[in-house]
Amino acid sequence: IESTLGHFDVSGQQDLDLNMEYYIRIPWKLIRQTTRNKLFSKKGRDENAGEDEIVEVDPNKRTRYLNLKLTGNPDDFTIKPQKDKRGK
Repeated sequence: IESTLGHFDVSGQQDLDLNMEYYIRIPWKLIRQTTRNKLFSKKGRDENAGEDEIVEVDPNKRTRYLNLKLTGNPDDFTIKPQKDKRGK
């Protein structure tokens, strides 16, 4: 998923009973940037100032990711750090 927030990788499966097993990869750069903005941004700043652009991943640069695994169903789920080991 490439959006104005950043680039995310989401893969996995879900059955008709809403049991899910998703793998989510979030770039560390996005986590650092979000944390820095939350801690040090000025209150009252206009969040919509300027035009947002879609953030695309650069295939020529090495990107480090936070890997998460989401399992369970919408009412009872767990999130833990784990890579997708299904052949990726």
